[in-house]
Amino acid sequence: MSPLIMLIALALGACATGPRYSTDNVNQELTPRAAVDKGSAAEGDRVIWGGRIIETRPREAHTQVEVLDYPLDRSQRPNTARSPGARFLIIHGEFLEPSDWRADRLVTVTGTVESIRRGRIEEADYQYAVIRADDLYLWPEPAARAASPRVHLGIGVIFSR
Repeated sequence: MSPLIMLIALALGACATGPRYSTDNVNQELTPRAAVDKGSAAEGDRVIWGGRIIETRPREAHTQVEVLDYPLDRSQRPNTARSPGARFLIIHGEFLEPSDWRADRLVTVTGTVESIRRGRIEEADYQYAVIRADDLYLWPEPAARAASPRVHLGIGVIFSR
């Protein structure tokens, strides 16, 4: 393999982002809202879902993450430019630090629909699809932008710190 081809392959690999979960044996048509509508018939279905974290709650034996569903784009990232769907709960068997897994972060999860659970959002009754996570991907936060443009024109020498 020529060095140029190896360099191009390395560069393309470096550009790849996201989890790239396999869609084999995954019900790609099942959304959190459809799972609630389907009820117990959805239990056991494998899914890949994602969205914006609402709240992360550590429990004694697991961590529960409440998520507002968004459709996934080609890289399996939640597409927040589209309309949100239903809320769902992720059950993860290990501790997740709430300061890292905080509200407004984006997450993609693969796992199995475990149940449909009744809950409340403030004073409203709500039904959540619950997914037992096999794997989670917390999307990096966008880099902060500089407060002002950094354009400098001129001729000469500048000493700065």
